[in-house]
Amino acid sequence: MNYAPIAPWYQPLSRIVFGDTLIRAQRLALEAVSSDSRLLIAGGGDGEILKHLQAWNGPVDFVEISAEMLRLARPKATPTTRFIHRDIFDFQPDHLYDVMLFPFLLDNFLPEDAEKLIVSLKPFLDKKGQVIVVDYTEKPSFWQKILLQTMYFFFRIVADVRVKTLPPIEKTMQQNGFQKTAGRTLFHTFIEIKHYTLI
Repeated sequence: MNYAPIAPWYQPLSRIVFGDTLIRAQRLALEAVSSDSRLLIAGGGDGEILKHLQAWNGPVDFVEISAEMLRLARPKATPTTRFIHRDIFDFQPDHLYDVMLFPFLLDNFLPEDAEKLIVSLKPFLDKKGQVIVVDYTEKPSFWQKILLQTMYFFFRIVADVRVKTLPPIEKTMQQNGFQKTAGRTLFHTFIEIKHYTLI
């Protein structure tokens, strides 16, 4: 996948469809998290979420594969943000995290790749830490299925996203030793915020 060609237009396009829901979901996901937590934002895109983390005291690792997205994200940085230009699959953390945030990232991957990512990052999650997945529902209604198919078709053309359906995130997390501890939905249940901790 390569979101660089549409990086400057990503926020305007998302707001046409979702308003501010995508960013609000990420903000809500982190509301109950201590601001001194060691935070990993995996696939942070243009960094819009960083605008809402200006009071964050803990270290923030912002990993993004697109140089253009990173360019847009840097001016929004918190004082403790470390930008890492790397494919998340090639990222090797140098410390443990209290929180790992996956904001609309896993929907870009085939099931086996989504699981590969969870498995690779799991050792770097603190025992009392949590993984927060913000993504589209795995049980879409009829109109939501149409919207998802349209989105996948669009991003397949402009960003080389090769998947056509959502991976089974819930099942993948459970099979890899995680349990869901909290959940919330937005945008008529189309957007889901899920908190997971290690069993």
